[in-house]
Amino acid sequence: MKKTGWGSDLIPAGSIIQKIKLKNLADPPPPKLAPFSSLPTRVYITSLLQMNARRNKPIPNIGIIDVGAEGFIPFSSEQTKLIKEFRLVLFLCSVVKSNIYSGPNAGLYMVTADNFTLIFQNFQLGSLSGGFSTGSIVNIRSGGGKISEIKYEMPRHVLDHSSVRIDEKLMACMVKLKKRKIRIYRRILRAVEAFMSSYYNSDEMSFEGRVLQQARAFETLLDLPPGRTQRKVAKEKIEKFCSPDNAKKVSYRYEKGHGQFEQESGTMQKKWADRFFTLRNHIIHGQNVPATQLRFHGKWHQDLALWFFLACLKKLINEVLKNQEFYDVVKFEKNTFAYDERAIYGILMREHQILKSKGRSPRSQENKAALTTSP
Repeated sequence: MKKTGWGSDLIPAGSIIQKIKLKNLADPPPPKLAPFSSLPTRVYITSLLQMNARRNKPIPNIGIIDVGAEGFIPFSSEQTKLIKEFRLVLFLCSVVKSNIYSGPNAGLYMVTADNFTLIFQNFQLGSLSGGFSTGSIVNIRSGGGKISEIKYEMPRHVLDHSSVRIDEKLMACMVKLKKRKIRIYRRILRAVEAFMSSYYNSDEMSFEGRVLQQARAFETLLDLPPGRTQRKVAKEKIEKFCSPDNAKKVSYRYEKGHGQFEQESGTMQKKWADRFFTLRNHIIHGQNVPATQLRFHGKWHQDLALWFFLACLKKLINEVLKNQEFYDVVKFEKNTFAYDERAIYGILMREHQILKSKGRSPRSQENKAALTTSP
């Protein structure tokens, strides 16, 4: 492996990123998808990409990011940092677009962390040999193989997609945060990184490990205090951010510690938060976790955690930017949870019915505009 080469970020995990915009995430101008004007260069780069395969066939439409430099040079540490940062933003803006649905076909649209694997390919233009370096605990290296013969097979658990859908509105808000509230922006990225580490599709990752990483993501995102009040504050914030305005309250018992229970009331969103953080406490203290604790009203905690995390993140952005950009909630209806990114419709329709019953006209212009233009 030669160091005089060019680094390519990518995702040979069945994802396209040709249309993704990196503008405003960096200053000077950010990385961009690389154009190759020279035919020999295109042929050579294609041969490098074709080393990545699924079922022994090259993975199509792999995106490449370059930094706009003349010729082929390795990424600097700052450029590498920006690419890793963008990976987190890309993951966030993709799951919020694709992983919020329920039903038997929901998995057809979902993405996982595997689809955003970074690969840095060092090469010398025109060289016919290549190799790899991998491993975090023990580094494994191999070199000298022929590029035409090397195949890096995509793992079978990686979801195979022909495209990646992006929430452009959330992307724009992340850009605003980076410009205006850099500390909050970095905190959100740390939380996304923690959640992303729980969201690989491999069976090798345990359910307990996922829950602990997701709990860490909530702790970071919501800026939860350490100590005994952490679960209480988490429940209050998750209820505030994720409950619809008409959510009903229920009474339930919660575990106080040492086998003691007390009664409290709250929305089903608050009750989920209680059960999730109780599960987290049981795991970190080495208790045996029965299968009944891994689900809540028929859904896996790890799946519900994503929905609650996304709704909390969007509502936090509303608070920080002082603008009602998002209305997402996690609703509970017919004894099950569902993600609702269009809750504004319900709010406006209820307002309309109330005002109509009182013989008053609703907030005509603003509401009509929202009803016709909200995503």
